[in-house]
Amino acid sequence: MQQDVPFLEYKGNLCGVEVVAIPPQYTSQTCHECLWIGERSAKSFA
Repeated sequence: MQQDVPFLEYKGNLCGVEVVAIPPQYTSQTCHECLWIGERSAKSFA
């Protein structure tokens, strides 16, 4: 993932989009709809 950052910044600048790096903790545990942090079970949150 670390090697992807310069490429994403390049593509973002090319398209005029700001790229913001976020810490990876809890990103796979956060529901994209309600932002609730829980345990993932398949494609749903418990």
